[in-house]
Amino acid sequence: MQSNGLPSEYFPLKTGLYWKYQYKGMPRQPVEVDVRITEQKKIEGKNYFHFSTWFNLTRSADAADTWIAWQNGVIYRWDGKNETSVFAPLAKQIELTKDHTGMQIETPAGKFSDVYRFHDCPGCADAGSEFIFARNVGIVSVSMSAIWGGAKYDLIETNAEGAASQPR
Repeated sequence: MQSNGLPSEYFPLKTGLYWKYQYKGMPRQPVEVDVRITEQKKIEGKNYFHFSTWFNLTRSADAADTWIAWQNGVIYRWDGKNETSVFAPLAKQIELTKDHTGMQIETPAGKFSDVYRFHDCPGCADAGSEFIFARNVGIVSVSMSAIWGGAKYDLIETNAEGAASQPR
């Protein structure tokens, strides 16, 4: 089922939130990656939140100094000079779906069943990314594949409101 955008409760944004992920991928051994919202400010008319780290799916485990905003179902990234939509479900080759299968996504932080899946290249055999967002938690899993290999981030812990209610 195609969505018109990601509902805000699936990507909570406020200063002080953090998510800790286990990263597994090429060429590194598993490492922990901390993603923290450190401040908020208005940029280009949107409320942007500063992330100490963000997912960099181009062979490194993290990317520093990233500003993220959510507006009308679209997630935007500000790199200090330019604004780009990161998760825009109406763009070509983008699929954002509400998972109605009842399937649970399990990470070390718990089991999540109320999720949205974001695919940047559905049906691609050799490349693409998948982000899984859980209600009142945010991103619980990120995986990507490319010709050179793959990478995966799984949520270990967070202080987001919805994580406390998840079964372990």
